[in-house]
Amino acid sequence: MERSAADVDYLRGYNEALVVSEARRAATFDRATIAAATGLTPQAVSKVIARLTEAGLVAVDGQRRGGVGKPTTVHRLVATSRYAVGAHVARRTLRLVLTDLRGAVVAGTVRPLPADFTPDQLLDGVAAGLAALLAGHPHAADRLDGVGIGMVGPLDHANGVVRDAHGLSHWHDVPLRDLASSRLGPPRSPPRRGGAGPASGTRRSCSSNPASAPASGWAAGPTGARTRTPVSSATP
Repeated sequence: MERSAADVDYLRGYNEALVVSEARRAATFDRATIAAATGLTPQAVSKVIARLTEAGLVAVDGQRRGGVGKPTTVHRLVATSRYAVGAHVARRTLRLVLTDLRGAVVAGTVRPLPADFTPDQLLDGVAAGLAALLAGHPHAADRLDGVGIGMVGPLDHANGVVRDAHGLSHWHDVPLRDLASSRLGPPRSPPRRGGAGPASGTRRSCSSNPASAPASGWAAGPTGARTRTPVSSATP
């Protein structure tokens, strides 16, 4: 059965996400350890590492000799190659953090929210907090890959819709994913060839943990060129 271009992009993005996820766990890595951890063939891992290196997400970190034969090439994840912002929404506060590709928190800010805030008021706060974080870290502005929002539920995760946020009267069937995408715009990180992978495309995601949301987004599979916004509940 012949695969479509979309299928190939999906598979490439999924494999890249697997490799990035494993690379985040270690200071350095090589082809064999990634293949063993992911179940990918060594040949597939080599192709993925080559694409990630070309995109600037991975760099060669030297060679290691383990005996006879060719030395093993060692790589490392370039943590500063991409950034993301996670936002945690409570009933009175909005907390935002800027994280690097490895998931380390670079900076954070906390902003008050009005009582019984509306979707527009929330997105005003997210946009203002995002601008403040990037103003303080301009090197991250052109490498921003996405924004994750942890929102009070219950939620429709698949469609990015807040069904009825408990204790908030303005949040019945609110399409937060689409509203956030329209308000915040596309990420600023350089597009990757083919439009797929762990750090490309237009993404505004919502998750349960502001520090881990962007990291889990990078490890969740291909993004393509469209907005991809899963939603998860946040603890008030």
